[in-house]
Amino acid sequence: MRVIFGDTAYGRKALPEFVLSTLGFRIEVVRKAKDAIGFEVIDKRWIVERTIAWLGRNRRHTKDSERNPETSETLIQNTRIHLMLKRLANTTS
Repeated sequence: MRVIFGDTAYGRKALPEFVLSTLGFRIEVVRKAKDAIGFEVIDKRWIVERTIAWLGRNRRHTKDSERNPETSETLIQNTRIHLMLKRLANTTS
């Protein structure tokens, strides 16, 4: 991973510089066009929304009840592994 996509909230203050200097990732802020009226599909944002929706389908992720952040990270990794195995097996269960 080299680029983290986020909305305008992630471009504030010194967060992009902090992430780049400490983690080596670049934050790319995705914005609506200035002349946009009403709903507009924002490039790349649907990828983030889709991923969050996939994680939300797993009941364990609906509430953050884990005390240790590493446990939450491991559960998310397990969910991603499960999704990739389903794709490889070409099943819908």
